[in-house]
Amino acid sequence: MIDVKVAAKIAIEYAKSFYPDYTDFQVEEIEKSEDNRYWYITIGMDANTSFIDNLPASSLFGTIAHKRIYKNMKIDIKTGETISMKIRKV
Repeated sequence: MIDVKVAAKIAIEYAKSFYPDYTDFQVEEIEKSEDNRYWYITIGMDANTSFIDNLPASSLFGTIAHKRIYKNMKIDIKTGETISMKIRKV
């Protein structure tokens, strides 16, 4: 059985493996399923708008424009296996 801190690390590493160009991965929300079988973990990350909207990455002031995106991760409490990763709309 894995605790929530281990599950959060698993979720972040899993998201990083699919989004290597994104930055600032953070745990945003954590919830245990009612049947105690899964951790539901929301991971937030920043993506340059050039990756998402095909827009220039720099603004008028020379800073990179970021878009925050979120993923809901479902982690098996017994095995630590990532069951799913879904889009989380805010």
